Formats: sequence, structure tokens, C-alpha cells
Amino acid sequence: MKFLEIINLHKVYKDKKTEVHALRGVSLEIEKGEFVCIEGPSGSGKTTLLNLIGGLDLPTQGKVLIEGENIYEWKESQLAEFRLKNIGFIFQTYNLIEVLTALENVEFPLLLLRVLKKERRERAEEFLKMVGLADMMHRRPAELSGGQQQRVAIARALVTEPKLVLADEPTANLDSKTGMKIMDIMRDMSEKLKVTFIFSSHDPRVIKSAKRVVELRDGVIEKENDEK
Repeated sequence: MKFLEIINLHKVYKDKKTEVHALRGVSLEIEKGEFVCIEGPSGSGKTTLLNLIGGLDLPTQGKVLIEGENIYEWKESQLAEFRLKNIGFIFQTYNLIEVLTALENVEFPLLLLRVLKKERRERAEEFLKMVGLADMMHRRPAELSGGQQQRVAIARALVTEPKLVLADEPTANLDSKTGMKIMDIMRDMSEKLKVTFIFSSHDPRVIKSAKRVVELRDGVIEKENDEK
């Protein structure tokens, strides 16, 4: 059984009399622990595909199976709980809570999972050390650089020990040097923790860091490059 199966996925957005076909029958299989880049220009459907894989949106047609389970057959409450426990999200805008410290931001999903305070703190500290922020745990987002905020976001996505991490243009707001450091951290953590990473990008340097590249154009898969 494949870890992730995407079957004939379509997504149509309707705006008054206009229909926008964001995805046009995308099918894809991804094994556990893969480090995959969804590559394509703006408007190719990358973000839509990630949102559908993560259950943040519903398809017009098709299925997403995670370990054989069709996530669209679940009630919203079941899907929300599954996301919290099994999927980590990394956004290009970081989405950190401004009034919380880096440590508190990383702790937050564990709080939602009702993990006891001592364990929450220990796990959050551990993951911040893993992304190289041991000395900045008590700083708030405004006191951190863009690259440091993205590292906090990575630690937050991984602290629940998810099976899958989805990252939408994770280096888009970073300079090229910092962006490559972020990719190195993500790839290293994928290998160490055996987590499946799927990220989107249109940056050639970022795409090269992937073990497998799926090229998306106008809502369809144009080409797949095998694992390097």
C-alpha cells in the first residue's frame, strides 16, 4: 500500500459566470519518507494541490488516500483531528503568533493535543535546537529574521511528529543563501525523522534539492523526474 495516493483530482473554482480549472485530473503516488517538490509557475495549481492533500479544501472530483484512507469521506471533525496529529504545514508567510515566543509558537500544536506542560516544553526545546535556534527560544517573531521565523515554522510543523509535512513555497520570502539553508534543514529532518515532505517551488535552486520533482503546468502533471 502506498503512503499517499492522489487519484484523478480535479478542482474548479467558480467566480460568477467564470470557471477556473485549477487542477485537471492529477494522479500521483508518493512513498513514505519521500522528499518531493511540486514544481511549476504561478497559477499552475501547486498551492491548490497541497491544500487538497492536506484536507484544507475539497476537490470537485477525485480522491486523496493517506495509508489507504480516503480523507474526503471523513467528517470535518475527524479530518481536523487527523490534520492536527498527522500533517505539519509550513507556509511562505510563516503564520507565527506574534505575541508568543518562538518556544511558545512551537509548543502551541502540542497544547491543542493536550500534551502535558513538561513534555510540551521539552519537545519544543528539542526541535528548536534541531533547527539551530537554541539561543533564540524566548524571542518573539518580530525579533527574528525571516529565515529564523521559517525555522520556527519548521520546528512547529515537526514537533507533533507528523507523518506528512506540506510546505507551500517555503523559501519565497527569503534570500537565496537563507533559502538553501532552510531546504537543507528540511531535507535533513526528513531523512532523520522519516517524514514525508511535499513542497512547492518555482525556484530552480530549491527544486534541485528535491529527491523527486513533479512538474505541474496548467493543472496537469507534465513530467516526473525520478528520485536522484
